[in-house]
Amino acid sequence: MQLSRYKTLHEGFFENSKKNPESIAVVYEDERITYKDFSDMVRRTAANLRKKGISNKDKVVVVIERGPQQLATYIAIMSIGAVYIPVSIHQPLNRKQQIIEDSKADFLIESKDLSEAENEIQFNDEDIVTDENNSAYVIYTSGSTGIPKGVEMSHKAAMNTINEVTELFDIDNNDSILNVSSSDFDLSVFDFYAILSVGGTVVLIRDEDYRNPGAWYKAIKENGVTIWNSAPALMEMLSAVANDKDNLSSLRLAFLSGDWIPMGLFDKWNGFSKAGSKFVSLGGATEVGIWSNYFVVDEVKDEWVSIPYGKALPNQEFCIVSDGKVIEEPGKSGELWIGGRSLANGYINDEQKTNDKFVYDDCHKRWYKTGDLGQYFPDGNIEFLGRLDNQIKLRGHRIELGEIENKVESIEGVAAATAIASGDKFHKEIIVFCTGKECEEAKLADYLKDCLPEYSMPSKYIYTDSLPLNQNGKIDRRALEEKYLLIVKTKDDSDDDKNVVVRELEKLTGRTIDNLDEDVFKLGADSLTIAKFIERMRTEYNVTISFNTVFENPTVRDLADIAMQLIDGADGEEGEI
Repeated sequence: MQLSRYKTLHEGFFENSKKNPESIAVVYEDERITYKDFSDMVRRTAANLRKKGISNKDKVVVVIERGPQQLATYIAIMSIGAVYIPVSIHQPLNRKQQIIEDSKADFLIESKDLSEAENEIQFNDEDIVTDENNSAYVIYTSGSTGIPKGVEMSHKAAMNTINEVTELFDIDNNDSILNVSSSDFDLSVFDFYAILSVGGTVVLIRDEDYRNPGAWYKAIKENGVTIWNSAPALMEMLSAVANDKDNLSSLRLAFLSGDWIPMGLFDKWNGFSKAGSKFVSLGGATEVGIWSNYFVVDEVKDEWVSIPYGKALPNQEFCIVSDGKVIEEPGKSGELWIGGRSLANGYINDEQKTNDKFVYDDCHKRWYKTGDLGQYFPDGNIEFLGRLDNQIKLRGHRIELGEIENKVESIEGVAAATAIASGDKFHKEIIVFCTGKECEEAKLADYLKDCLPEYSMPSKYIYTDSLPLNQNGKIDRRALEEKYLLIVKTKDDSDDDKNVVVRELEKLTGRTIDNLDEDVFKLGADSLTIAKFIERMRTEYNVTISFNTVFENPTVRDLADIAMQLIDGADGEEGEI
C-alpha cells in the first residue's frame, strides 16, 4: 500500500479528519473519539492558545496529565507554528523549573489554562501552519552537569523517520498503538503522529496506569491493538502478565528500542503475539529523530551475545570512527556517528554543546556523535557495545551518572559521591557510594525525589571511608562495582533461612528488609521490579502471583503469607492467586 508522505507531524491528522471523519482517532478509557471530534478538540484548543498570545515559533512548555487533551494541545501548538516542550507531571518541581528556565520558554500551559476553551471553533484550515522547517518539539534528556539538555527537532527531521518506518512495516489505517511511553520520551512522537498520519488509532492510558501492565493488557485486549512500541523493560512487564493469560493475538508488530534487548524476550513475544508477528530492534538517539537503525529478528542465534543493532533506516547513515578515522572492517570498534535527514537542529540555547556533538566531516556532511560504541558484523549489521562515557541507558531512558552525583553531593554532609550502574546489560540498578557524614537512606531518597526524575533514582546508597582511585587518579568505578557485588554475595550467603519472598525482594531491591510491615514500593520496588518478582516466584517456586495481588497487598508480610500459603498448598501443582 502506497502511503501519503506528509511533511509535518500534524498535517496527516487533519487530512484524515476530512477523508475519514468517523474513523476512531483516539481511545481513552471508555471514550472512542472520532477523527472529526478530535479535530474539533484540537481546533478549539488552538483557538484558545492563540487567544493567549501563542504564535508562530513560540516555545511552549506543556505540563498536562495523559489523555486526549494532552495530545490535542501538542497538535494545536504545532498547528499554530509553535514548538511544544513536554514535561511529565511526574517530574520533580526543581527539574520542571530547570527546563522552563533553560528553554527560555515563551509560555507555560497547564491543565487549568485549558479549562475555558472556546466552544465555538475559531481555527480554520487556512490558520494551520505546515512549514516543515519549523521546530516541532523539544525533548529534554539528562545532562552530565546536573542541568537537563533540550533536543530541538524539526518537523522535516522527525517525519523522515516516521515516513520511512510506516512504509517499511506497512503501517496503515487498520493499525492501532498503545501509548505506554511518556510524552517527554521521544517514542511517543511515533506513537502519536505516525499512527494519526496513516489514519489509525492511538490508545491512551491514564497516568495512574503508566506502569501497570495489567491495565496495558486490558487495553490491548479490548481495543485489538496491533503495534507495541516501548523500551525492552516495559515489554518484560507486559510479558509477565500476558504469558499467564490468553494470547494477545491482535499484536502483529513490536518495536523495541532505548536499551539492550534481553535475548529471551523474542520467545516471550512469540508466546503471546499474533502468529507471524514481527519483532523489530531499533536504535538511535533523541538527537536523530526517534530511530536511525533497525533489525528484524527472525531467530536468536546461539553465537549472539546481544540482539544486533541492525542497519541504517532509509535516508540515514552510520559510520564508526576511532582516532579520527572511519572504520569499515568488521570486529573493530569505535564511536557510532549518525548522519542523514533526521538530525536535530541541536541543543536549544546551547551553541557550544551543539557544536561539540554535531560536527561536519571533510566533505561538509553533518554528523551526530552519539557517544555509543559499536562495531560491524561481517554481514554489515552493527553491534552496539555500550557507552564511551558515564551515560547509561536504563529502561529506555538516557541517564547521566554525573547528574546524579551532582545532586547527591549537594546534600548537606555528603563530601563526595560516585554513582555506578550495577548488574548485567539487561537489568541494571543505580548504586551511589558516598563519603562524609552518614545520612539515613530515606532522607537521601526524599531529597533526591525533588530534583531527579523517578527513573534516575538510585536503588541503594552505600557509605564508605574513601572512594578508590585508578592509576590515572580518577574514581575507579569498576572497583566500586566489585565492592558492591561482594556486599551482595555476603548478604546472599547469610540469608538462606529467610522467607523466600523476603530473600527475593532483597535481591531485587538491593536493600535489607528488617521490617516485614514495610511497603515494597517504599523499599524502592517499581513495576519492573514487581514483574521480575512475579517471574521469579513462577519459575523458581511454581507459584503464580498477579500484579493486582501485589498492588492490593503491598507489605512484605502480606506477600510472604500469600506466597507461603501457595507454596505449602500447591502439593506439586502450580499455585495461583
